[in-house]
Amino acid sequence: MFALNIFPFEGNNGLKRGRTALGLANLRIEKSERAGLSIVSKMQTQSFTTILAAVEKLPHPISAIEGLSEEERASVIEALNFMARIQSYYEVPTDKFVSDVCDALREHNELHPSEELQFRERLLKLLNVEALTLVNKADVLRSEHPYTFCAARILTDIRPVFGKDVCVVPPALVLTHTLKIEYHAELGDHREFFISLRSGDIELLREVLDRAELKIRSLETMLKSLPAKLITED
Repeated sequence: MFALNIFPFEGNNGLKRGRTALGLANLRIEKSERAGLSIVSKMQTQSFTTILAAVEKLPHPISAIEGLSEEERASVIEALNFMARIQSYYEVPTDKFVSDVCDALREHNELHPSEELQFRERLLKLLNVEALTLVNKADVLRSEHPYTFCAARILTDIRPVFGKDVCVVPPALVLTHTLKIEYHAELGDHREFFISLRSGDIELLREVLDRAELKIRSLETMLKSLPAKLITED
């Protein structure tokens, strides 16, 4: 499951003072996102026109883009989603945010002066697409919790039950279960904890999850009648 780390800036001192406390001149863009932005800058006009049209149809999946390999398509989408989430979270005007992105790319010598004007225009058009903003703002809102789920696993062990003489082969055995839950905490820190379960607890967890799925389907049916569009996680 994807975990949103919404703090790609140098230093953490400003985080506790609110979203707008940090200057975006310190924006840090990871190598994978820079690769996607580079493709945006260099792709053929037809490819850009196609991907712009696809972005306008979000949340529908963006399928194959003529002129781009599957890897390049995925890289562009990852970069655009990342940029849109950061902009949405910090509520930065699009033109200012595009300038900050250009500054960050220049620091890595990954934006040639001859390419900057076209790159600015393309990124500005993409980030001004309301559908892209809404989809990623929805992801930001889903992650507005102190802790977010990452993964889970149940570990099952066999434990011997010794009699009075521990030198004799144990006459009995018991099964034990441990629920391991991994989650993301502040600033995207990865943490985990463990809870002992009885066999009956596993059945209870299954019932709780089944009930949650029924509630999801029920609410989705109800919300279809509303004018607002429900943005799902699919």
